[in-house]
Amino acid sequence: MGPGERIRIGAGREAEILLWDNGSVLRLMRDPNGMESLQRQAAAVTAAKQAGCPVPWAGEIMWFDGRPGMVMERVDGPDLLSSVTRRPWTVVRSARLLARIHNELHQVSAPRSLPETREALRRRIQLAVSIPKHLAAFALNVLGTLPDGGSLCHGHFHPGNLLLGSAGPFVIDWTGATRGDPDGDVARTLFLLRSGEPVPGTRAPMRAVIAVGRGAFAALYRKSYSSRRRVNEASIERWSIPHVAARFAEGIEEETEGLIRWLELRYAQR
Repeated sequence: MGPGERIRIGAGREAEILLWDNGSVLRLMRDPNGMESLQRQAAAVTAAKQAGCPVPWAGEIMWFDGRPGMVMERVDGPDLLSSVTRRPWTVVRSARLLARIHNELHQVSAPRSLPETREALRRRIQLAVSIPKHLAAFALNVLGTLPDGGSLCHGHFHPGNLLLGSAGPFVIDWTGATRGDPDGDVARTLFLLRSGEPVPGTRAPMRAVIAVGRGAFAALYRKSYSSRRRVNEASIERWSIPHVAARFAEGIEEETEGLIRWLELRYAQR
């Protein structure tokens, strides 16, 4: 049975979502070699679920159409990004919701099976082919000065990965889950809120709304998160450097010039 015999209801850069049996969905990885990644996602989701965080349940891991997939709870409802772009008057409430849930995740002890954040970033920076060598070396040097940690870090936490279901919000897309310092995960989220290129297929009107409102939303998220857990501003800035460098590994050409400018500025200030 191939994907054409199942209805696709969602897609991202890492996976597509197919309707499955008994009200569930199949998160089907695009990479045929993604089984190890999928197993890590299952471990992260299970840990978050057991701690009472708002995540869908994770079920069987299987092969489908030559690719690994994981059966998961289906959550019907818009993501937070779509919701706030349609109803901009909810921006403050939405940013607070994002911050509250992110903080809840960071209270969870990450499974030992998850990679350490620093090691995951190091591998991605080393694999990136489009980053200038002096900027890669700079980012790796900064990364070496940053602390380890034991918190559950989502790695790709942004409004598009928070679904607003009838039973409440649910955090999805655990592809980048690691074990590490929460400040690093906050730095990644702030980068995505301020600068991340929307996923392919995002319509022009939504892109325009994102471009106009993203700075204000990021500031609201940061303020709300800081009210729940004290963050080190210098730490956030330093974590941002390897996270931006690692972004090159995702191969998003539209971002390349901006990423280089951002890193060159920090490199000049070192």
